[in-house]
This record gives sequence, C-alpha cells and structure tokens, in this order.
Amino acid sequence: MSSTEAEGERFGLVLGGGGARGFAHLGVLQVLQEEGLRPDLVVGTSMGSLMGAAFAAGVDLHKLPKVLKELDINGIIGVSPVGRHEIEKLIGRSLTEQFRRSHWDDQGEERSAQLDRMYRFFQLFTKGNAIEDLEIAFAAIATDLRTGKEIVLREGKLYKAVTASSAIPGFISPVKWKDRLLIDGGVVDKVPTNVAVDMGADIVLAADVSSRLEGLPQNSVELLLRADVMTSRELVRVKNERARRRLEGRLLVVHPRMKDLNWLDFSQVEEALEIGRKCALDNLDRIERLLKGREVGPVG
Repeated sequence: MSSTEAEGERFGLVLGGGGARGFAHLGVLQVLQEEGLRPDLVVGTSMGSLMGAAFAAGVDLHKLPKVLKELDINGIIGVSPVGRHEIEKLIGRSLTEQFRRSHWDDQGEERSAQLDRMYRFFQLFTKGNAIEDLEIAFAAIATDLRTGKEIVLREGKLYKAVTASSAIPGFISPVKWKDRLLIDGGVVDKVPTNVAVDMGADIVLAADVSSRLEGLPQNSVELLLRADVMTSRELVRVKNERARRRLEGRLLVVHPRMKDLNWLDFSQVEEALEIGRKCALDNLDRIERLLKGREVGPVG
C-alpha cells in the first residue's frame, strides 16, 4: 500500500539521470521500502530508469547490489573507469563520426552486438516484463534523435525502454523504437518531475544525482563540459519550478552528495548506494512530512 493511498493521493517518485552516479537511487529506494513508503508511480531517466524499472519489476533491492558487483558493467557498456580523458575520447569519436558521416539507421555488426549485450543486461533486472504489466505505473524517458523531443515510454518491453533511456550519445548506439531512433533521456529531461505530474502524481519526491559546480575549468574540454552542466542545471531548475507550481508546492528534490564519483565508473556500486541511503535517511523527516501534506521547508 502506498503511504498516501488513504488520502486518495498518488505518490510519484522521480529518479534522475547521471550515469554510474545513479546507483545512489538504489540506496534511496531501499530506505523508502524499509520505511513502508511505496510510490504509486515511478519515472526514470537513464540510470534512474534502470533502478526504477528494477523496483517496479519487483527485484530484491538488497540482493541487487551483490549482483551488480559481480558483473563487469563497464565491459558490457563499453567504457573503462577512468577520468577526464574518457570524455576527450568521446568528443574525438563524435568528431570522427561526423567526418565519416556515420548513419545510425544502418548499424554495423559491432553496434548491433553492443545493443544485444545491453538488452541481455537489462533483461536480467527487469525479468522480461512489459511496462504495461507492472503493478506500479512506470515511465522511462528518452530523446528522439531526429526531432530532439522528449519521448515518454509507457508501453512495450521494459528492457528495451531502459536501454533507449540509457543510450549515452557516443557510447551506446541509438535504439530503434517503432519509427524513431532514441537516445539518453537526460539530453532533454534529466529529472522528469513534470512527467510524474502528467501521469497523475499529486505528490512528487525526486532524486537528482547530477554533477555540482566545483572549482574552475582547467582546459578547453572542461570548459565545454562546464557549459553543458550549467545549461542542464538551468533546464532542470525551470522544469522543477513548473512542476512545483502544478503540485502546489508538494515537490521535494533531494540531492545525494556524490563527491567525486565518476559518472563513467560503474564499479562504485557500494559507494553510490551508501550515499543514496544517507541522503534518504537525512531527508526522511522531510519526505514523511511531504507525504502527509505538511510543509517541507526549502526544496531543491
């Protein structure tokens, strides 16, 4: 039973994108489950969609970290757990493909094999379910590569929706979905609070694991990345303000303090998990007050 069912209100949980930092969502989910605070609907972007899908599919949240630790997720996705030069490689790869005029519609064997690995990986955590068969309403957010529009996936195979939502440009090939090519939802909606409202949520708790602005850029690549982060943060702020107005203030956004966890290092499951748990426990009083309709104080 959801914590707000008695009042006839729907509790929406939103899990934002952030690459490997999204493992913090698992800690948030564990605490909510332990406290009996069950959402009526879950919306996720990128890694947030995977963690939300696993929860909606009934995966054991306390066994999942052990499984994740045993898997070579970096190998499955095709990245190595290193620092900034991985980003430089990504930018270089993107420029190379621009000169080569790569066509995503005609994917080669290497890209098809990568997507097959991703599909098998996500099938493991979603039990082969279709979105419409889940007991908890669920949506994964993706981006239409051709139009740039946000695409809300609410039907079809769960593993394919999660793959599309997590298709990081430059690392994972776009996913064909009907007549569309889909990429990572974080490109247009990193913390999709308004989608939760569209789905009927009266109260929304969102977890934002995106990067914070720290220090000054040291080179042109870091400057480029900083500009992208600033644009993304402003877009999230504007969208959250709109969602807050629609919910008459009943929106709480929590920010797990991810420190220096690299968004490309998928081996730091336990570290991210504990950060997520701490964030949820530190904000538990505010979460409970949110669900009971009382003031929660300043929100993110």
